[in-house]
Amino acid sequence: MKLSRPWQTVLAAVIVVLAQAAAIALAVFLSLQASENQLQASEVRQRSLDQVWCPALRDLTAQRIPKPPDPKADPSRANAYRFYTEFVAIRKGLGCDSPPVGRP
Repeated sequence: MKLSRPWQTVLAAVIVVLAQAAAIALAVFLSLQASENQLQASEVRQRSLDQVWCPALRDLTAQRIPKPPDPKADPSRANAYRFYTEFVAIRKGLGCDSPPVGRP
């Protein structure tokens, strides 16, 4: 069956539009897949933090270290307090105070 010239043009335009739509759909699908992979990698990293670093940091900061009244008189207590506050800041920065990933 031979199509007339106008119908050939219409058919070619339809094929081009369908090819463009398929390319857009494929690009959207691949973009969503990449986002999903990044999310999964982020969850794996967070689980690693929850399983390794967060328990260690919780143990290091389990007992509160009071701020010494006179740091110059007792430098070892001043250093202990400084380390304690730094570990607390690291713990909070890593999100160890929030519930672990996958748990309410």
